Amino acid sequence: MRKRSLRPGDWIPVVHAACGDSPDEEDTRVQARAVVSALERLGFAGEVVELGEGLGGIRALVERAPAVVFNLVEAVGGVDRRAMEAAAAMEARGLILTGASSAVMAVVNSKLATKVALRRAGLPTPDWIEAGGPPGTVAVPAVGGESAPFPGDEGETAGGGGVAAGGEGVTAGGEGVTAGGESAT
Repeated sequence: MRKRSLRPGDWIPVVHAACGDSPDEEDTRVQARAVVSALERLGFAGEVVELGEGLGGIRALVERAPAVVFNLVEAVGGVDRRAMEAAAAMEARGLILTGASSAVMAVVNSKLATKVALRRAGLPTPDWIEAGGPPGTVAVPAVGGESAPFPGDEGETAGGGGVAAGGEGVTAGGEGVTAGGESAT
C-alpha cells in the first residue's frame, strides 16, 4: 500500500460517478460536497469531480496529479458492482485512493467470493450450496474452504459459475473477477 504525507493546500479531489437523478445518486453528490467542505476547513484544496458514466474524468485527474483521491464512487452507470472499475482505472494510473482497493471490491461485490474469503481467513460463515456448474453438479464447501461433493452428485463439484479459492486470492469465475494478493487496511 502506497502512503503519502499530506500538506495544507494539497489538492484532494472528491470523485463520484453519479450521473442520474435517483435519490442514491443525489445523495452521493451531497456527500461529495460535504467532504469537500470538510477538506477545505482542514486547509486542503478540495473539489468535487464527476468522473462520468464512461469514467472519462480519470484522465484529467492524472494530469492534475492529486495528493490523494477521495473515492466516493458507489456505482458507475447506476450499477453498484461497477464501482470497482473506477477504483481499478485510478489505481492503474498510479493514483492513491481512499477506501477499499479494486481487488477488495471485487471480492465483496460477490457474496460467494466474500464467503470463501471469510472461510479462508478462518472466520465463521455458514456452509452454503454452490450451483451453476454443469447440470446436476452442486458443491458444499467443507471446513477449511475446500469444495466437497454434495451427496448424490457422483463426485463432481460446481465449475463455471462457482468460486475457486486458490493462491492468495479469490477468483469469482462466473463474474470474471480476480482478486489476488491485495490487502486493504
